[in-house]
Amino acid sequence: RLRRRIQQLHNVARLRRRREEFIEALDARSMTFWQAVRSLSLIFDQRYSEMALDEKIDEFLKASRMRHPSSEALTRLLVKKNFEPPRYNEMFQLETFFLPEALFSGCGPSLLLCVLGKQICQVNGWGGTIILYSGKFMLQTPEGVILMPEEKWQALKDLDVTRFHVCSGQALVHTY
Repeated sequence: RLRRRIQQLHNVARLRRRREEFIEALDARSMTFWQAVRSLSLIFDQRYSEMALDEKIDEFLKASRMRHPSSEALTRLLVKKNFEPPRYNEMFQLETFFLPEALFSGCGPSLLLCVLGKQICQVNGWGGTIILYSGKFMLQTPEGVILMPEEKWQALKDLDVTRFHVCSGQALVHTY
């Protein structure tokens, strides 16, 4: 019983430290959106340790390597990984908002899925931009193709460029 109580106190102290570090980094604006998502996942979804989450992320990124990065290859990969927003009955389950669930099941909010898509682009030496169009988050590839998570990553055409907004990292942190 004593050992279990010590472990509980250690977990509470670790969680408190993570929250304080997150708030300090947020105040200092020194955190990328990817770091914010990772930190929030560790704070609110405590099923994974920091090391286990990092291993899961590394596995995911290694499995996401593309020989010839292109918008088509990225779309195939995202569809193959079953990345899609939650259905209506899953929409309000807290765990769907964090990395472990998105990496395991492919289910997550559009913004998180776009961030994962952007990470795939980056690990392949390619860029990627998250945009907001008509109130929906989408991923723009370096080729200028805009992919929409809600439509199974379908490429959108004929967009009115005056209606979309390129999202910066800090704006995304505050949105998430």
